[in-house]
Amino acid sequence: MILLKFWIITASALGLLHAAGAPPVTPGWEPGGNTLTVGSVPAAKAAAHGWKALIADVEKWHFSTAYDQAHPVWAIKVICRIAHRAGEQCIAAPALDLFGGRPGRYLASGVVTRAARSADVWEIQAQKLELRPAEYAAFVKAVARQARAVHPGIRIVAGLTTSSRVGHVTGSALWTAYKSVRYVVAGYWANVPQPGPWCPDCGPVNPAPMVYVLNKIAEARS
Repeated sequence: MILLKFWIITASALGLLHAAGAPPVTPGWEPGGNTLTVGSVPAAKAAAHGWKALIADVEKWHFSTAYDQAHPVWAIKVICRIAHRAGEQCIAAPALDLFGGRPGRYLASGVVTRAARSADVWEIQAQKLELRPAEYAAFVKAVARQARAVHPGIRIVAGLTTSSRVGHVTGSALWTAYKSVRYVVAGYWANVPQPGPWCPDCGPVNPAPMVYVLNKIAEARS
């Protein structure tokens, strides 16, 4: 059993990974299990309590209101305040698409420097860049620097995905992206998306690249 203390893996992804041959894995946060993903302040206000964490997943999608999308700093701060009042952790995960998909605009927006103090974890949705490892690493490192400058104790998690939306993802390519920032981040969000309301344009489910990464981690620890 691999205990991935600061990893995020959804309950559905865990099932897919185990069925595809991944070693037994226990992530730190399991959306759909002990963790709740909310895309907006209204969703956070309506949520039941008792979760290990809330994920403030503000993106350009129908789960985030237009106001949340236009004011991600405000949204993250309010969602984190709701989580903390309930004794829950808060994971901030603003998407790159809020900033036109441009890492430079994300970094210049102040979303990290103004909101990181409110969060326990900052999840960097960098997976769009994972097949360009130099760009991926540069973006993750820059966000991590900004977050730690205002909140030294914050945990940084980087996104990895098996989705064909970012290109042809192979196990070796995902492993290269993983290695490029493994000494910078505390963990990763291991995304194995499948078509559904949260990902309507997802291609075929492809757990194999993430299985490759998890097996490589297990081999390194054995």
